Amino acid sequence: MSLLKHLIEERFRFSLNLKKEDLIQEVWNEYFEIAEFNQDPFEIIKKLIVARPRDLIYMFTKIFESAVNNDHIKINSEDFDYAIEAYSLFLRKNLVAELKAEFPEIEEIFLKIQYDAVNYVIEYSKFINLLKLLNYNDEKINKLLESLFDKNYIIALDQKEKIPITNFEVFKAKIQKRRFKLFNRSKALLIPNPQEYYLKNWRIQINNN
Repeated sequence: MSLLKHLIEERFRFSLNLKKEDLIQEVWNEYFEIAEFNQDPFEIIKKLIVARPRDLIYMFTKIFESAVNNDHIKINSEDFDYAIEAYSLFLRKNLVAELKAEFPEIEEIFLKIQYDAVNYVIEYSKFINLLKLLNYNDEKINKLLESLFDKNYIIALDQKEKIPITNFEVFKAKIQKRRFKLFNRSKALLIPNPQEYYLKNWRIQINNN
């Protein structure tokens, strides 16, 4: 992430025609409502995006776009909300494009997930039933889940432990163990598009960190 911060700060230098000796921190202070965020704006953005240059640049472009369109003197949380909405859609479109060749029904799956998810969370059993209605067998379900985990589109959450699981093999092992715990009432949960989940709850996320 230090390289990504360097990338965006170099863009600041170029766009604002700054000299090498100019302190880049002054740019952050001048353009962002630091007091409103209670922490370094880049640290907030770092927690919200997928760590790729295109995502970082897209997010910052949308943040500044909102500030300019709304005549804001400094970037505030309203600009973050605008950028988050745009970035969420950006993530979804990219993911559909990446997976459509292998899973032609992926757009339909995402729409059904959106419908069935509560506060961006869906029970694992509901997710499996949804895929079975689309004639997915166990092998294809595992293949899709593995791909979604690998691409960070889905993470799991044990309702009892409240610990995120980002690795498919770890999640699969936990599900296997659960089959032998007939009286364990805690539910395995999936968070589709965890970035969107974190984005929508970004104020809670930054206040808890």
